[in-house]
Amino acid sequence: MHQLTRILGWIALLFLQVPLLAASPPGPAGRVWDESRLAGWALPAVGNLPPHHVRAEEYYAGQEDNLRTYPVYHPDREPKGNRLLQSSLTPRPVVPRSA
Repeated sequence: MHQLTRILGWIALLFLQVPLLAASPPGPAGRVWDESRLAGWALPAVGNLPPHHVRAEEYYAGQEDNLRTYPVYHPDREPKGNRLLQSSLTPRPVVPRSA
């Protein structure tokens, strides 16, 4: 009986999540780099250079990595044909760029 109650509880929880999954996709991500919030953070010294945070303009001017990555397996656990498949793939963006 206890196991049936747990299963029914999980099913109910799943059905409560369905409206959340059907919601509209989120909008564009906001700005996450805020110099004023980083002002109090301590950075370790590296060599003779004074530690400093990157300015927001430099952070957002940097190139984005938008390439899909693929899993790497230990040779003993690699699925059959995986290496051939990986060698035939070309880099593709994860998120297509809007025109």
